[in-house]
Amino acid sequence: MFQLKAAAYFNRFLEHIGHPQRIFSLDDGSFFLEKETCVFICADKARFPETLRLLNHGNDLEIKAEMPSLSSPAKEKVLRNLCENCISSNQMGNYVILDDCSDRLVAYYEKYHQEAIFPATQMLIVQAMSLKAHYLKRLGYRAEERASHEFIIKHFGQCPALPVSIGKAWSGLGSSFLLDAKSAWNDAPTARNLLRQARTTLETACVKRPDSGAALGNLAYALWLSGEAENAELTLRRAFSSPIESGKWLHEAMRSDIATHPIPPDAGFEALLNRVWRESGAPA
Repeated sequence: MFQLKAAAYFNRFLEHIGHPQRIFSLDDGSFFLEKETCVFICADKARFPETLRLLNHGNDLEIKAEMPSLSSPAKEKVLRNLCENCISSNQMGNYVILDDCSDRLVAYYEKYHQEAIFPATQMLIVQAMSLKAHYLKRLGYRAEERASHEFIIKHFGQCPALPVSIGKAWSGLGSSFLLDAKSAWNDAPTARNLLRQARTTLETACVKRPDSGAALGNLAYALWLSGEAENAELTLRRAFSSPIESGKWLHEAMRSDIATHPIPPDAGFEALLNRVWRESGAPA
């Protein structure tokens, strides 16, 4: 680290001797309690933008985050930047960067979560971790997917401003237990335990988001696999009459879950799903 005055004097010296490099500030000093101190890079003036792009901004922020003089606003800035890296990486389909930034986001938040975080930053964190969970589900990494949902629930489950996101986390967690129960179907005790966890979690999801067809549909599936056919049908009908996450989207999503780790009870549930879907007014 340099002080701003020292950097200015050093640049004048480099210019005087005809040296092509200069000292550039990476931020305005707001990362530190002592505002006259910040992080710099030495580079050719013409190549500075290129050099800065080559630096992983998240890594640069992570270096700053480890410095003891980092102020509370600066720590929040680190969190926001890591979240934004996650979101932009997901948009570009760069899941390696999403995975890396979200892991560092979790580690950093766990370290400083006792400090006050603005609601807007909380929303960004939940969005970033939801994107990671969705990506992991597509890969079939359900233990890691569950960890993402559990992180959201643990740290933000009581946030009144995030009811939809928290409900989705509970629903995703329950769906993950449900698919794992199907995967372990030949191991009856393990399957029963996972199915019990799925049902309990999905019941919570339905309390959090009673208008969610996805949560109700997954609960109906868990009830069916638990041998409660009548309750499963009633719940499934509620799912298709829900105002959100219902209709054709729900039908296709549930067919996808049925096709994952197929087990004997799936045939009966698929028949029920198709019948309720038709009776709900599905297009011919």
